[in-house]
Amino acid sequence: MSRRVVKNSYDHVEVENAVRDLVLSKKYPVGRLLLDGPPFVSGIPHPGTAWNKVMKDVYIRYRQSRGDEFSVQPGYDCHGLPTELAVQRELGITGKQDIAKFGLERFVERCNDLSQRNMESMTRVFKLLGVAMDWDRPYFTSDMKYMEAEWREFKELYEQGLVEKGKRVFYWCPKDETVLSDYEVNNYVELDEKSVYVKFKVKGKPNEYLLAWTTTPWTLPANSALMVNPDVDYVVAKLGGERYILAENRLQVLGQDFKVESEFKGKDLDGLVYEYPLKFLKFHDFEHRVVLSSEYVTASEGTGIVHVAPAHGQEDFDVGQKNGLIMLDLVDEKGRYRGFVDRYAGKYVREANEEILKDLGAVGALFKVEPIKHRYPVCWRCGTPLIMRPTEQWLIKISNIKQRLMSSVGDVTTIPDWLKEARLTPWLRGLGDWVISRQRYWGTPIPIWVCDKCGEVKVIGSLKELEELSGSKISDSLQMHRPLIDDVTFPHSCGGTMRRVQDVFDVWFDSGSAPYASTGIWPPPRYELVLEGQDQFSGWFASLVKVSAGLWGVAPYRRVMAHGMALDENGREMHKSLGNYVDVDKIVNKYGADAFRIFFMQHTPWEDVRFSERGLQDAVKKLNIIWNLFYFATTYMELDDYHPSDVPALLPEDRWILSRLARIEKAVLELMDSFDYSSAIRLIMDFATEDVSRWYVKLVRKRTWVEEKHDPSKEAAYYALYWTLDGIARMLYPFAPFVTTYLLPTLPDEDEKMAWPAKQFTVDEGLERDMDVAMKIVAAGLAARNKAGIKVRHPLRALYATGPLPTGLAQLIAEQVNVKDVKQGNEEEFIEKKLKVRYDVLGSIFKDKTAYVAEKAKQGAKSVMLDGKEYKIPEEAVEVDAVPRDGYVEADYDGGKVFLDTRVDTELEAEALRRELIRRVQETRKRAGLFVEDRIDLVVQAEGEIRDRLASIMAGVVTDTRAVSATVSLQ
Repeated sequence: MSRRVVKNSYDHVEVENAVRDLVLSKKYPVGRLLLDGPPFVSGIPHPGTAWNKVMKDVYIRYRQSRGDEFSVQPGYDCHGLPTELAVQRELGITGKQDIAKFGLERFVERCNDLSQRNMESMTRVFKLLGVAMDWDRPYFTSDMKYMEAEWREFKELYEQGLVEKGKRVFYWCPKDETVLSDYEVNNYVELDEKSVYVKFKVKGKPNEYLLAWTTTPWTLPANSALMVNPDVDYVVAKLGGERYILAENRLQVLGQDFKVESEFKGKDLDGLVYEYPLKFLKFHDFEHRVVLSSEYVTASEGTGIVHVAPAHGQEDFDVGQKNGLIMLDLVDEKGRYRGFVDRYAGKYVREANEEILKDLGAVGALFKVEPIKHRYPVCWRCGTPLIMRPTEQWLIKISNIKQRLMSSVGDVTTIPDWLKEARLTPWLRGLGDWVISRQRYWGTPIPIWVCDKCGEVKVIGSLKELEELSGSKISDSLQMHRPLIDDVTFPHSCGGTMRRVQDVFDVWFDSGSAPYASTGIWPPPRYELVLEGQDQFSGWFASLVKVSAGLWGVAPYRRVMAHGMALDENGREMHKSLGNYVDVDKIVNKYGADAFRIFFMQHTPWEDVRFSERGLQDAVKKLNIIWNLFYFATTYMELDDYHPSDVPALLPEDRWILSRLARIEKAVLELMDSFDYSSAIRLIMDFATEDVSRWYVKLVRKRTWVEEKHDPSKEAAYYALYWTLDGIARMLYPFAPFVTTYLLPTLPDEDEKMAWPAKQFTVDEGLERDMDVAMKIVAAGLAARNKAGIKVRHPLRALYATGPLPTGLAQLIAEQVNVKDVKQGNEEEFIEKKLKVRYDVLGSIFKDKTAYVAEKAKQGAKSVMLDGKEYKIPEEAVEVDAVPRDGYVEADYDGGKVFLDTRVDTELEAEALRRELIRRVQETRKRAGLFVEDRIDLVVQAEGEIRDRLASIMAGVVTDTRAVSATVSLQ
C-alpha cells in the first residue's frame, strides 16, 4: 500500500476526514462483553453522555487490540415524557387536554418522528467522536421487536405472581399528570415553607387540645387521625386558659408561661377522640382519633404529635392501613382539590396553603406559624414540586423477590470496588415494589387486557398471541403504540369485551429489558461489563437487576463501572437554561475528537469532571508533540529509504528508550486490564512528551542528519524510533483512534492493524537508573548555564559531577550540556570560603566604628582595639560562605552537585560561532519553506576579523546545513 504522508503540522479535520471510515469500520460481530446502556434521545448528546460513549469505545478498542473479536450494539431510549414535552413545545401546546385536541394519534406520530431524528443526530455525534459500535443495527426501545420482547418478559413475571394492581399512595407530578416510582424521586430543592402548629380539640374536654405539627398545611383537609409514639413521655400543659397535649421534651414550643399539670406515656393517648377543626368540610363526618406509631413519630422536632393524611404520605398510608383509617382522596391528577372540597375546590393544593391557615385561624385552631427551610422533592423531568396521592397502579412486587435480587449481585464487582457497598447493594436493599404503569402516551403499552363485563385480566406475551385473539394485524411499531393498540379488542367467554388498560410502561422497564429485548436470546447471556454514570445505580443498573433477577434469578452483568458527571468550569451541572451548556458538536469541530477523548479520559473516571477549554488545548498540544515525533522520524526514514530489519548495534540511549517502552507497555497493560484508564493515558502521554520528545529525540537528532545512508549509528536511532513510535501509536489507539490510525501506516512497512503489542522488548533496570542520573546531571548543568547567562549552543570546557556519575553516559551528558568533557569531581576542588559580615549585628554594637570593625572581621580578626580597649567581634556577626571559585558555576542535583567550567578560549569561541551560524541557516531554510532533503548554496557575507574566523569553520557548516557549497564574501 502507498505510504500516508505526515505533513509538518497537525490538522485534526484533515486527519479525521482521511481515516473516519477506517476508524468506524465494523470488523466483528456483536459480542457479549459490553451492554450499552441506552441514552435518552435528546438530540445533541450532553458532554457527559459523550464521555460515557468514549469510555466504552476505549474499552472496546483495547479489547479488540488484545485479540477479542467483538462489536457492541448501541442502544437508544426513545420513549418517555421528555419526548412528549419536547413535542408539546414544538406544537405550542401544554397538558393532556391540548394533546387530546391535537389528536393522540398525530401526537404519538410526532413523538416517534422526533425520537428518530434525535437518534440520528446522536449517532452522527457519536461517530464524530470515533465511537465504533454497530451503528447499522442499534437497538431502540420504540422498535416493535423490542417492545414485543418486553411483553414476553412482563407476562412471565405476571405468571410468576409478581404483578399486581393496587391502590396505594405514590409520588405524583401534577404538571406531567403521571406517577413516579420511589427511585425516580432523587431531585430535591430547598423551599421556604411554613411550619404550622395546629390545635385539635379533645372531644368532651373544653379548652384541651392535641397540639400537632405539619409543614404541609394543604394536606390538613385530608386529615384522618393524629399519631403519637407510645414510648415517648407526653404532658398536659396549661398556657393561659387552655391546655395542650404534646411531648414533654417539646415544651419549648409553648414559650415560657406554661404549667405542666400531668405526665404520661404516649400509649395512654391511644384511641383519644378529637374534633376536626374545619367543620365546613362536610365529608369529615367520621370519628377522628389518636393512633400509635413508634416507627414514624419522634420527639426530636415539632410537638411529638403528627397529623395523619393517609392519602398524602407513604408513612401515613401504612399507618392508615394498619389502623383502618379512612383515606380521603381529595386531589385530582393536576394537583387540584376535587369539586366536592367546598371552598378549596379547583385550587392547586400548594396555592391553598394560605387560605387553609386563614380558615384555621378563624376557628381558633391555629396555635402558631414559623418559617422553615424545607427540602422538597421535585420532578426530575420538569422541576415541579411533587405531591403524594392515592392512585391505582400496576406493580412488580419486588418485595417478594428481594432476597433473589440481593443474591443475584453476590458475585458482581464494581469499579471502583467500594461502589458496591456504597451504592449498588444499598440501592437494591432499599427498593420497594416497582410501579411500572404510567398514565402517558409515548411508551411501550402495558400488555394487559381486562374484560369490561367480568373484570378478568389477560396478559399478552406476543403480537402473534394478540393477533390470534383479536383477528387484527399489527404490522408496524406505530400500530403497537397508543392509541391504535388501545383499539385492539377481543371477546371474552362471558360475553364481554377484553380492552387494554390505557397505561404505558415505566421507561426504566424499557431499558431494564435490554439484555433480552436487544438480542432475542432467552435467557440472555451475562455481560462482562456495564458502564454508565453513578446516577444509574438508582436507575439502569437497578432496573437491569430487577428484570433479570425476577425472570432468571441472576444479574445480567458481572462487572459495573460507574463514572462521575461532566460539570462546567465552576462545578455546576450543565444546562441550556443556565447558559453553561457545552455543545459537543462544536467542541469536536474546534479541537478534534481525539483531543475531546483524551481530555475526558485523563480524569479519574469515578470523579466529576469540570469541563475546560484550557484542558482541551493542552490535549491538542500533546497530540501535536506526537504528530511532530512522527513527522521527524518518517521524514528522515523516507529520505534514507529505511525499513526495519535485524537489530543493529544500539547505543545506550537507544537501548534506554526501548527499555522505557517495555516498562510503559507493561504498566499500561496492567492499568487497562484493571480499568484504570486515566492513569494509562497519562502514562502514555508523559512517555511520548517527556521520555521521547524532550529527551530521546534530542539525543539522536544529530545522528539522523548524517549524510551516509546506512550509517550504523543512524540506523540504530531509526530502529529505536520506529519501534518506540509503533508502541506509542498502539497504546494510544484506544484513546485517540483518529490520529493513531492515520500515523501508524506512515512508518515503513506498517498498516492500520492495531494488534498490541507488535514487538516486545525487555526492561534494563541498570540502564534506566543510570539514565535517570544522567538526566538529573544534564538538568543541573543546564541550570548552571542559565545561572551563568551562557547559551547552550556556546560550548564550554568541562562539567564536574560530585555525586554518582554514570560513566557509560558521560559522552551523552557532554553533548546535552555542550561541554567538551564530563568528569567526576570533588566539591572541595571548586569551592573557596569567603567571610561575610553581618552589618546589622556589628552596627548595633559598634555604631560609627562599624566600617572599621567590618574590614577587620573580613581579614579574619576575632577582636579589635578601639580607644585603647579590646572588643571581641561576635561570632554571629561573621558568616562563612562556600562559593564556587572564579570561572565555575554550581548547581545541585539529587545526590550531588555539578560545577560548570565557564572559562572560554579561542577554540571554544570558534565552535560557538559555528553553532550560531548553523542555527541561523536552519532558521532561514525553515522560513524559505525548504524540505529536509533540499540542498542549498550557502553564501555568508562578513568582513574584518569575523570573516577570517568564519572561513576557518565553514567545512563543518556545510555538512550540518545540507549545503552543496559554502563561501564567505565581503559585505
